[in-house]
Amino acid sequence: MFAFLADLENWPRWQSDMKGTSLADGPRGEVGAVYRYVSKAMGMTFDSTVRLTRVDAPREIAFEGTWTGMIRPDGRYLVEPAPEGSRVTLNPHPQVRGIGRLMEPLIAFMGRRLNKEHLEALRRELEKA
Repeated sequence: MFAFLADLENWPRWQSDMKGTSLADGPRGEVGAVYRYVSKAMGMTFDSTVRLTRVDAPREIAFEGTWTGMIRPDGRYLVEPAPEGSRVTLNPHPQVRGIGRLMEPLIAFMGRRLNKEHLEALRRELEKA
């Protein structure tokens, strides 16, 4: 499961807003790997890159992106042992600027809603394996 999360080419398999990802540079699933992505959310299309900044198997994956318009993706995934297997926590922390600051409450609300959807889709995807 950890390797699946660390390889961001898997994002479209469990994140509905991700339309495509590809490894652009560096070692797949390791610190320094850069992934190009296309995402559609809130009526906008984002085409940018993210870089893995921390890969601490089997517990933590962190990434940060480049600015695309008013948003810069930033976040981490935590994997912890749980009685039923593993518990995954998604901690997105998108940075906003400009008019995005006015939309910050909406972005946070949408992020919480998407997190629930993403976690359920991740569970279903991992159960296939």
